[in-house]
Amino acid sequence: MRTLVLSPRYTDDSNAMWRAATDRGWDGVRVRSYRPDAIDPAGAKKGPVLYGETLLADALADPLGVVVVEPSSTWLPSLPEVYRKREVKLSTLGAARALRVTTFVKPVDEKIFKSRVYDDGAMIDPDLSIDDTEAVHISQVVQFELEVRLFVANRRVHTYSAYLRSGVLAKDDSGQWPIADAEAREAMRFANELLGDPGGALPEARVLDIGRTTDRGWCVVEANPCWASGLCGCDPRAALDVCAVACKPVHEPSRWCRLPMG
Repeated sequence: MRTLVLSPRYTDDSNAMWRAATDRGWDGVRVRSYRPDAIDPAGAKKGPVLYGETLLADALADPLGVVVVEPSSTWLPSLPEVYRKREVKLSTLGAARALRVTTFVKPVDEKIFKSRVYDDGAMIDPDLSIDDTEAVHISQVVQFELEVRLFVANRRVHTYSAYLRSGVLAKDDSGQWPIADAEAREAMRFANELLGDPGGALPEARVLDIGRTTDRGWCVVEANPCWASGLCGCDPRAALDVCAVACKPVHEPSRWCRLPMG
């Protein structure tokens, strides 16, 4: 028996995960706030599995006796170029703001500003008082025709779906996220090549976004914590399995564990 622990925010994805957990016979708890005392640890001691914002993990993972697994900030920049197909650097917001060339900039941890292509680094939300020491990824600009979201655990894809098409959500008018058979075969061929590479260090569980570029073929877009990622058409039952792998008892440390805030 496991217990799904959800954030206070009601979303279609969190509701879908709740239904998937219920179908499995799991308990479910939706906390009232992000305070450490928002949940009775005894009420979620049966293998807690978190799904929600990073605030949820930072507030409740330790009181619940678990650690959560996520890709490190160095994972994408250190990925072999054959899988990246572009230059990606780990840097600081201050360095990004000093750039005067067209660059894609993304905050490493929180969505403290919009991830996008900036023609001038000075335009990165200049009105916000964000510390210049905040970590960011600075990437060479490439054009993606199609992006696919994968929920991955132990080097195996558990569920996938089209995510973006030319930068626009791939969800159609009927609420589905369709992907053609040929596209799926291409995506899985690339994903399995990456996951099967014994030289690649990979978190036990994560969301992996991969994409087909206009001129470089398939490459990794980014990786994110599965427990804080949207489903985007992926099967919630399979995503639940991946999130379960990502929530480990505190006595089972991993090199990929999220560090406590502060």
